[in-house]
Amino acid sequence: MERSKAKADFVASAHASGVPLTWDNCLQPLVDEDNEWSVLESIDLYLALLAFSETNEAKSLEGERKRCLERKLRDFRRVGLHLDEATADEVKSINTRISELGIEFQKNLGEDDTSFSFSAAQLDGCTESYLKERRQEDGSYKLTLKYPDYIPLMERCKVEETRRVMEKGFNSRCLARNSAILEELVQLRHKKAQLMGYETHAAFITEIRMCGGAAKVKSFLSELGAKLQPLLASDLEALRALKQADGAPADCQINAWDRSFYCKRLEETKHQVDHEELKKYFPLEVVTEGLLGIYQELLGLKFESDSELAKSAWHEDVQAFKVTDAASNVLVGYFYMDMHPRDGKYGHAACFGLQPGCDYKGSWQVPVAAAVCNFPKPTADTPALMSHGDVETFFHEFGHVMHQLCSEAKLPMFAGTRVERDFVEAPSQMLENWVWEPAALKRMSRHHETGNANAGLLNMRQICLASFDQASCGCCC
Repeated sequence: MERSKAKADFVASAHASGVPLTWDNCLQPLVDEDNEWSVLESIDLYLALLAFSETNEAKSLEGERKRCLERKLRDFRRVGLHLDEATADEVKSINTRISELGIEFQKNLGEDDTSFSFSAAQLDGCTESYLKERRQEDGSYKLTLKYPDYIPLMERCKVEETRRVMEKGFNSRCLARNSAILEELVQLRHKKAQLMGYETHAAFITEIRMCGGAAKVKSFLSELGAKLQPLLASDLEALRALKQADGAPADCQINAWDRSFYCKRLEETKHQVDHEELKKYFPLEVVTEGLLGIYQELLGLKFESDSELAKSAWHEDVQAFKVTDAASNVLVGYFYMDMHPRDGKYGHAACFGLQPGCDYKGSWQVPVAAAVCNFPKPTADTPALMSHGDVETFFHEFGHVMHQLCSEAKLPMFAGTRVERDFVEAPSQMLENWVWEPAALKRMSRHHETGNANAGLLNMRQICLASFDQASCGCCC
């Protein structure tokens, strides 16, 4: 941190002292560090870069260097350093408050301890193992609104009223406190956007996205929603038929608390999908072997287990791999795989870039990344078994790892997954589709003992969520 600050101070002082501004004394020091700390609050640094942008050298920049200068100036402007002092201070104050509110919002959700007590009859359909873990001394069952309690119940419980209570509770968590926070956040974001010269917060955010503005987002959602209507109608009709078979009237509706339950039922009846049975065909060891093989062939790479590197990892469960080009044997980078849950570990699945691939001090710095997941650990008599959803998640996160390692950007600020936010998921989403290919599935699956889908409804739900997000950010175009 001190070294990074010293470099930024050097750039700012060079401008103040009248030293000629060049790439080497203006942008390169920041590129070397590429640290986004409070440098964005330095008006002196902004003025130095602004002055450099008017020089002949700056105007002759090409490629990544040109983009770097444009991006740095853009980022300075987006925190308000181009505004008069009073307005800039107000924007800074708003940013601080927005950050505080966001933290408080998440903290409230994380600390929510709401729970419900149900009888065995009210939980009809839930598995015995699920009930056993939640049984109380008085014979009742205590359920919280955490995902391990909420999701299995919504998929398995046959009692509609129980599902309704849980759905309402889940979507009303911290309602009083977080509604007030959300209202203040919306107001602050709108005020900040207008101080910065934008009509709405949506316009401010989408300015730097590939989508090209709030109006295009709204148009895209509207057009996609219209195209999905026939598929939505078909999906809903299939779910209504299942609900009617349970005794519901012909004009019944699929409510929010029905969706997961009847989608799961549809998978198991119409599509003959038994997720518990499927897990037996996806031992983690077999999936990993197949996944690594597919990615090596697809990208022309060679992965080698590196036990020495693994010894320096953060936990004994972590595996390490060396990656080389299969044709030239040139070193590409390294990656770690941290697959199992443990106390204090990050609770979701993600890829973390540990070192960007880039030009550094005249030579190439190889990238290093880590795939972090939380798949079940093996037991004494059973290997670690994965659901097909777990396999898809694994493929997705490993796609991010490959994005990190195969990037050839020279500057760290553009390396790997440091791309536009509405593009960063694209490579992984494309690569994860291999888990639906029969040939790929054959390579990644084997019964651990013998060795031997609702697109319209789900996509329309995402469109509704995205449309609400746009509307709450002031997109009324």
